Amino acid sequence: VTGAGAAAAAAAAAAAAGIAGTTSCASSNLPAIDSYCAEAKASASEVSEDFEDEIKKKYQAGRFEEKDYHLMEGGLHKSGALRRVQYYYDPEDNSKILCVAELGGNVCGHPGLAHGGILAVLLDDVTGGSCSYNIKKAAFTANLNIDYRRPVPVPCKVLVKANVKKREKRKVFIEASIEDGFGKVYAEAKALYIIPRKEFGSFGGSGFVIDIKPGIKPQ
Repeated sequence: VTGAGAAAAAAAAAAAAGIAGTTSCASSNLPAIDSYCAEAKASASEVSEDFEDEIKKKYQAGRFEEKDYHLMEGGLHKSGALRRVQYYYDPEDNSKILCVAELGGNVCGHPGLAHGGILAVLLDDVTGGSCSYNIKKAAFTANLNIDYRRPVPVPCKVLVKANVKKREKRKVFIEASIEDGFGKVYAEAKALYIIPRKEFGSFGGSGFVIDIKPGIKPQ
């Protein structure tokens, strides 16, 4: 693989491996990755329209509750790593949810590129939210298999989609993706959730919350 393909492959490997660095695309002694990072950021800056506007027309917004103990609603949100998280759902279709997340510049592996671990956190939380919305009870992640398609330049705004594909007794199978909101896929995942034998709660540890009080729409 040569040229842009090599740069993309190297950048993906760096992001997944968690190469340490600062939050700028300055210098890493890896010219191919630095070049790809600069190109990715330039490409992202050319998008002026906001994909979230279309989502708001089709879906209702769930609430995001700050919880000190929770990774997303607590530590990552308060540190600025996750500047904003907004979940969306379709009241007529409980098989899927969407999540719009704004990543800060301090979530890097390689400078200027999101660490693969933060993408895994997003996929885990959103697949968990879709599972809870679908089965109306808590479940736990048994397996999360991720394919990283391309590096994610940060800071940025991404769209995370999760769709429950099937349920077999206590097993719930879910597919998910992280995208730029305009069709470019950054990562794809398949998850398996297990419903505990003993009732644990109506909703699990996801940041996805729905107002279920009569007459009150989600904020």
